[in-house]
Formats: sequence, structure tokens, C-alpha cells
Amino acid sequence: MKIKHSVLVISYNQEELIRECLDSIIGQSSAPYEIIIADDCSKDNTFEILLEYAAMYPDLVKPYQNEINLGIFGNINALYKKPSGDMIHLVAGDDMIHVDMLAKQTEFILANGLNCEDRFMIITNSLKLKGSILTEHDNYRYRDQKFIKSDIRTQIHFWDNGYSKGLLNAMPEFRSDLGNHADTLQHVGRNSLCDQVFFINEPGYIYRENAGVTVKSDMAKQVTSYKKILEIVLEDYGSFFDNEDINYIRMLIKYQGYFLNPSISNYFKFIRSRFKVSHLPHQSPYRGIKVLVPISIKRNIKRLFKT
Repeated sequence: MKIKHSVLVISYNQEELIRECLDSIIGQSSAPYEIIIADDCSKDNTFEILLEYAAMYPDLVKPYQNEINLGIFGNINALYKKPSGDMIHLVAGDDMIHVDMLAKQTEFILANGLNCEDRFMIITNSLKLKGSILTEHDNYRYRDQKFIKSDIRTQIHFWDNGYSKGLLNAMPEFRSDLGNHADTLQHVGRNSLCDQVFFINEPGYIYRENAGVTVKSDMAKQVTSYKKILEIVLEDYGSFFDNEDINYIRMLIKYQGYFLNPSISNYFKFIRSRFKVSHLPHQSPYRGIKVLVPISIKRNIKRLFKT
């Protein structure tokens, strides 16, 4: 039995990196079934490069260009309607995937008799590329935890490793009215509909740090988006979490509010919510003593060093 892997790529103004992305997919040790790229009206030569690859691999590479700029989440929503494979993988045009990612997922699916009409995800370990330094994040250690809980605590760094077509067909769309963190809400909705999550102790997605469009956007807008989404998560999906998770989410909301308005009142609201959380992920920025220093003091220190 052959598993058909549909690799979906979103692109926008990535002429310098899109070749590396596509080469990592085309060069898989187990060939993908199709590579579908949605370009969101790039202003550089990205789409011309996509057409080059389509000419070289006419049966494999399928580029599309939106008539108008849809934004990152509108672009993904449109792209999710196009695949016809058994497993779906979403890749940003400035990222890559490990050479054996598709092969390892195929092996796992066949060895465990999985049906891609069912709703499941496969999570591999993630790789982060910063400059020339590549580091691996161990997601496999979270295999015995409830996925929706680990994901909301940002313990799992998996980006988009693999969905069954059954899960893709059930997943909610990304909302376009919530800003850059709309993916957080979509992921919680997806996780709530996923019947099984499988972990493979192998490298998978390669994330290029500080390269994406979202990374370069306005911080206040990002924080506002994240705060609003966390509030919706509590309201719509609170039943999926225990009291510890809910306290953690409330702490995040209080911190975003404090970041946006660093008043004394908001500072103490955050501090009170912080001490209601008994367990924080080991890499959490809310763990150390640094987080207890008021934001106004941190900002003044930064100004001091800039002068």
C-alpha cells in the first residue's frame, strides 16, 4: 500500500529561500504525491521561481497565485481545499522538511495499520535553523501527555508535521479577523477534533527562525491578537482543560493585558495569576525571577543601554 503525501506550501516574497524549501520536499527519500504552492501575490520573483519548478516537475509541482492578497491565514484556508492525498503537510516557503520525514511517517502508518480516513496527527521532532546552527527540539518526550494540554502550554514545537485527510476535512478554518495569532485558536479547534496523536522520535519540520512575515509584524498587534484568542479558547474550549491549565491560560491573558498597559494594577493582577500556576513548562518565559521585574523598569534599562 502506498501512502500519498500532499505537501502544501504557502509563499509570499520569498525569492531568496523558496528554492531551498522546494528542494527539501522534492529531495525526500520517499517522494511526495503532490506539491501544491499557493503564492499570495508576491511582489518579488517568487512566483516566477515556482513556475520554473513546475516546468521542471510538471507532474509534481502545482503552483497557484491568488488574484488578490489573502493574508497568511486566508491563503492557508484556500490551500487546504486543494490536496487529494492521504496525508497533508503544511510548509512555509521559508522553511524546509527533513529528508526522511515523509518516509518515516509512511513507515509508521503502515506498521500501525492506520486509516487516513480517520482523524489523526503525526508529530515528529522539530528542527530550528538559526543562521547556520541547527538544533533539534525533542517532542517525543511528550508522547504520554494529553496533546491539547501540552500544545496550549507551548511545550510542543511541531509546526505542521502531518494530518490525515480525515482530520483535514474536519478541521476549522483559520479566522481572518483575529490577527497574527489566529493559528493558536485554529490549532486548539483542530486538536479538539483529533482522535489520535502519534509521536515519532525522528526529525521532521525545519523552522527557519526570524524569517517569517509574522515575526516582523508589530508587537502590540501580536499581543492584542494573542490575548483575544486566549479569551476565546477559555470560552469555547474550556471543557478540554483542567484547573491547572485554566489558571495557566488566565495567567497568559493577564500578562498580555499587562504588556499592553504596564500599570501597577495590571502588574499585580499578573503576579497574582502567576502564583496560582503551580507548574510551568521548563522553557517558559514566566518561570524565572526576570518576569517579576516590572516592564517599565525593563524598558528603561533598555533605553539606558541604547543611549
